[in-house]
Amino acid sequence: MPTLPEQAWRDFSANAACLEADSAGIHTRYLNKWIGIYKGQIEAVADTFDGVADVLSSKHIPAAETLVRFIGQKEMTLIL
Repeated sequence: MPTLPEQAWRDFSANAACLEADSAGIHTRYLNKWIGIYKGQIEAVADTFDGVADVLSSKHIPAAETLVRFIGQKEMTLIL
């Protein structure tokens, strides 16, 4: 069984892979929206960061384990 840091890294990697795997499609579908990716799946979409947080909370998804990103016109490099 993986240790907590190993599992957290695997979960983060799955979330990042989801974002990168279909970056063009995600950009097209969710332009000017906030998205929340949990366990490799887009689980929340909203117009605001707080809206994504509300959706995550309503689904009992831990925000600390979710990749949240704004999909804007210009691509950005995020350093985490």
